Amino acid sequence: MDLSYFDTLTGALETWSPRGGRTVELYICGPTVYAPSHVGHARNYLLFDGVRRLLESQGSPVRQVQNITDFEDKITHRAASLGIPWRTLARREERDFWRQLRVLGIRPSQHRPRSSEFVPTMIRILRALERKGMTYQKGGALYFRASSAPPGRDFPAAELLAEHAVADPAGLDTTEADNPLDFVLWKPSEPPAPSWASPWGRGMPGWHIECFAMADRYLTLPMDLHGGGLDLVFPHHYAETLLCRALTGRAFSRRFLHGAFVTRGEQKMSKSLGNLVLLSDALTELTPGGLRWYLWGTGYRDRLEYDPRKAHRADLTWKETQRTFARLFQGEGDWPAQALTDGRREIQARMARDLDFDGALQRLVALSQEIRAGRRPGLRRGERGKARKELRALSDLLGLPLLPGPSGPSPPKKSKR
Repeated sequence: MDLSYFDTLTGALETWSPRGGRTVELYICGPTVYAPSHVGHARNYLLFDGVRRLLESQGSPVRQVQNITDFEDKITHRAASLGIPWRTLARREERDFWRQLRVLGIRPSQHRPRSSEFVPTMIRILRALERKGMTYQKGGALYFRASSAPPGRDFPAAELLAEHAVADPAGLDTTEADNPLDFVLWKPSEPPAPSWASPWGRGMPGWHIECFAMADRYLTLPMDLHGGGLDLVFPHHYAETLLCRALTGRAFSRRFLHGAFVTRGEQKMSKSLGNLVLLSDALTELTPGGLRWYLWGTGYRDRLEYDPRKAHRADLTWKETQRTFARLFQGEGDWPAQALTDGRREIQARMARDLDFDGALQRLVALSQEIRAGRRPGLRRGERGKARKELRALSDLLGLPLLPGPSGPSPPKKSKR
């Protein structure tokens, strides 16, 4: 089955035809773990969980990498305000992050590297760039000269500078650079901030080199798909593509996928703005399935203004849908298991059309309404085994527990901060 999606690099709807049985390589940019995660993070990672589930349902195994950025100025500053070491804060937030994603039904990546574990690798990469004459030092920092990268397909820089420019999380003001498109490879720092010895003095790597080092370790470049939130297009993913061409002569990824923001008060939900709905709070107020339903209810290319009332309505819809499928097993009736097979195939097809998760959920609702409308909503005699198999496949595809029984892990308790 072909899969269509909007590719951020080409700026067009593209068709992807993964070969069944061939492993698909996927890298998702993970969070900077300085504060609790919010529902904007959840929506982003649910997008890629949906892509992975769709690929796997079509017989394509997925090798997925999702990193943790565990050193950065925001981590240092918050750890200092709490009176704890930066590693202690990073590990605490990382544990909460993975736990909450697990509760939400997001499949864990096979590889979950921390940036701090790859600093020696990053130093070796930076020395290779230096030997190629692609770097320069200024203001105590080491920069990459963007113009030195071999030519290739790039994100449209001028447009991205205007629409997606964000402050460099590596912390150093890029006004020191010779060119606005140049970026920091190494910046000075001293303990108690994260700090390592290097040929350029004590310091820490810049943001963009981190993901390249980790992707190059676990995947074959160019990888099949790379992505994250829309705010990562520039400068982060733009910079990664330049670094990869500079170091390997190849593209970083064959495809790029980015999800739109969750907003609150018409502004992007972010830790720095403080306009958050914490993921822990949302998972306390809603069931995991209900939150998943709500966040999938708006197309991945469209911004979602978080509305608690709509979120609760989505939760109620999910609960009613789940109860309806449970009714199939409460007594013998005239419902054919083949209808579940047909419904699953239609749902899979909708997901494959521009990742239409909302359309897939609407088809699931229609299927549940057909069950409720039947004279005898139970399954036909002898069809329970087939029905269980189909509902298990549908649950795996959507990440929603549709079979009768335990509905999954309990929502996480709120962490005291």
